[in-house]
Amino acid sequence: MSAEIGSFDPFNHGVASIRFTKAELPSFLQGVLSEGWDIKHPTDVQHMDGTAYYRMTSDGIPYFFKKNRPSYERQQVIDDVMVYCHNEGIPTLNIVPTRTNALSFFDKKTGNNYSLSLFVPSEHYDGSREELRDVAHIVARLHMVLARFPHTLKILESKPMLLRHDSEKLQAQLDQLQSSFSPSLDIPLQYQNIHEISNAVYQQLSGATNEETQIIHRDLHPYNVLFDPFTQIFLAIHDFEQAIVSQRMRDIVMALHRFTRTYGSLTERKKDSASSLLERADLFLNAYAAIQPTVALHVLIAMLQDEACSRISIVLEQLLQKSTEPLLAEFKKQVTLLGECELFSPLLR
Repeated sequence: MSAEIGSFDPFNHGVASIRFTKAELPSFLQGVLSEGWDIKHPTDVQHMDGTAYYRMTSDGIPYFFKKNRPSYERQQVIDDVMVYCHNEGIPTLNIVPTRTNALSFFDKKTGNNYSLSLFVPSEHYDGSREELRDVAHIVARLHMVLARFPHTLKILESKPMLLRHDSEKLQAQLDQLQSSFSPSLDIPLQYQNIHEISNAVYQQLSGATNEETQIIHRDLHPYNVLFDPFTQIFLAIHDFEQAIVSQRMRDIVMALHRFTRTYGSLTERKKDSASSLLERADLFLNAYAAIQPTVALHVLIAMLQDEACSRISIVLEQLLQKSTEPLLAEFKKQVTLLGECELFSPLLR
């Protein structure tokens, strides 16, 4: 992992443009819109490739329509969190209530739940230093607001322990993977390297707790923020579906890694190509600290590695059941992200 100047593989996060394609809305979704929001004949229907997202117009108003992944019970809490953030000055998507004044609609026929919000003409994060600074500011403000939200509701998973992944489980998965694939997969770290990192993280974080837990977003990355495509003004943060009660530092390190590495020659806009990862990391942390202090920087690397190991384990659980090209690509991506964690070590000196 020697790349430090603007040449990191952005994987699925390097394109700022948001592309919709003209589409026909399936009849069952037309039924959901009609029953949930009394929208009978939407026009200009477009679909975002690879997602369950649609944009459309009704009575001259543009809407954004999506199927939610969480259960309806959990989605209700997530909606409350989003509305609370919006009311406290954090730009989020403007949710359109259903006919019964609920924030999302449960379809009894399919067992799925859906959300409707006002459509925001926008683009994703472009990798520039200006947008990186804005993201750090908004994440810091988001954390301040989320810290005030009452999180006694059991529906939000609570992770007070610093350690998230199971080192023994990951080792067993790696052993099974090694016996299933011969020759070994082409990944940037050897299986033994992953195991050693996992053990070292376990030694540093196992048993340690941080009482200062709060709701965190848990999925801060370049496709979950929106900017104005012409002015580059920050417009919204969205997709709170993975929100949990955990350490604020976990959100900080995730955002630090995902946003600082998404820039340069391999991204759509090729912004800030001459900068190093550490220069951008310093910019992010300083911008965050200008709003509120960062915490527990001494566990930054271990927490990054723990997150990566956790995601590797989740992918392996699926991959070992059924090998597919998308899962193999996701495994390689998560291993790459794990290997990059050490590049942030100078921040601790």
